Amino acid sequence: MGNVFYNPDDPELFVEKKYGFGQTFNMAHKQAYYLLLFLIIFPIAIIVIPLYLLVYNCSR
Repeated sequence: MGNVFYNPDDPELFVEKKYGFGQTFNMAHKQAYYLLLFLIIFPIAIIVIPLYLLVYNCSR
């Protein structure tokens, strides 16, 4: 696999990827799960909430 970094002894939240370039999350930290959840929910909310408001306001 190699796509998940988990090291509870490493204090960093973002760590450099072993191969290629860029950074990845250290999944041993609770903040990494919160940030990942935010990165999933926020774009969905940006799409769903305006659509809901558009449908709700048009049906009045």
